[in-house]
Amino acid sequence: MKQVSLKDEFGKKFRESREEKGYSRAALGLRLGISPKTIQSWEMGRTFPENLSLTPAIEAELGVSFAQM
Repeated sequence: MKQVSLKDEFGKKFRESREEKGYSRAALGLRLGISPKTIQSWEMGRTFPENLSLTPAIEAELGVSFAQM
């Protein structure tokens, strides 16, 4: 059985929240000042935001909290 990592959990929650809000990766990237490829990398569980100062903007834009992860 595959163990789910924090990156995987973040990516899944991020993607679901983005899709619920109706944002494409490109549209959300423009709003956050990051590239769609960065968003894709987060959603795939390869990476997650290294710059924690982005977290409040992400949470506000998507209407979700990642604090309890």
